[in-house]
Amino acid sequence: MWRSAILIARCCRFGRNGDALGHYWSRSYRGEAYRSFGRGRSGRLSGRIPVAFGGKSRAGGTQLRRRGVRHSAGVHKAGTAGCRDRHGASQHGPIELALAEAGIPFLVEKPIGLDDAIPDRIADTLSRRNLVAAVGYNWRALDTLAAVRRQIEQTPIRMVIGRFHIGTPLTPWWRFEAHSGGQMLEQACHLIDLSRYLAGAGQLLAAAGTRGALPGVPDGDVAGTSAALFLFGGVPGVITAACVLPNGPGAELRLICEGCEIAIGLAGVTIVRGRESSHTASGTSSYALQDRAFFDAVRRNRPDVVLCPYDDALATHRLALAAARQIRQN
Repeated sequence: MWRSAILIARCCRFGRNGDALGHYWSRSYRGEAYRSFGRGRSGRLSGRIPVAFGGKSRAGGTQLRRRGVRHSAGVHKAGTAGCRDRHGASQHGPIELALAEAGIPFLVEKPIGLDDAIPDRIADTLSRRNLVAAVGYNWRALDTLAAVRRQIEQTPIRMVIGRFHIGTPLTPWWRFEAHSGGQMLEQACHLIDLSRYLAGAGQLLAAAGTRGALPGVPDGDVAGTSAALFLFGGVPGVITAACVLPNGPGAELRLICEGCEIAIGLAGVTIVRGRESSHTASGTSSYALQDRAFFDAVRRNRPDVVLCPYDDALATHRLALAAARQIRQN
């Protein structure tokens, strides 16, 4: 029977002294996504939504309040239909495992952990249940990918080049590898995932990085720059990450094809053929589309409807984790 309640694990912003400054979520969650899921019988947006609270603390890592853990293990008693877990990598694992064991659908933010031990346990638990479980690789939800797929059917991919070049995020936990896993695992994983999604199964060949002072922050030990060489579906792929570029160019995945080049970003897709180019702007937020797919999957009890199932995300996670480990060594 359909239930309109949904458990959302929200993120808190914390000040330097560790005090909570308040909760936040993006407009797309309150608007676009909730309209398709959280309505009561009256048709209005339901205000009675069970919530598990969590936040990112200055000590690094995301701290799930004890009441949040209790909620995650017992939300089925409160009539909860699903969970949107946005905690950081160092806190992922026990939450999703409790949800899976309780039979509660969830959409968890990437990366799904700092190793593969607990994610493997979660995947094993999910394999024994017909449970909706998705991971937030939202680039898969870009509404421009239909145009990309039409193009690569005509002009096959020959190489993949991705970059995630930004300044260092000011969130304290992010710049410590013990809490974020490093930029390749925490951010550039989106590009690894989209490369797998479009070009085929991935294989890591090599990875390396450099460490040093991070601009604009007093501390941190993540690699300021890193690069990884892969094979995706048999074609070479290079993914680079940099957090030493304040006001940098951001994230982009380029597909080098036979006769054209395709540049994919969150804002849109540009296809260049010789001296001609065409641009398709993104319409609806990929986050909203991702969440709609999850809510629809929960409503219909169709695990195959989500854009990135947990077991598929685990393959991306293993690739990104292997690259992160080599970056630490090199």
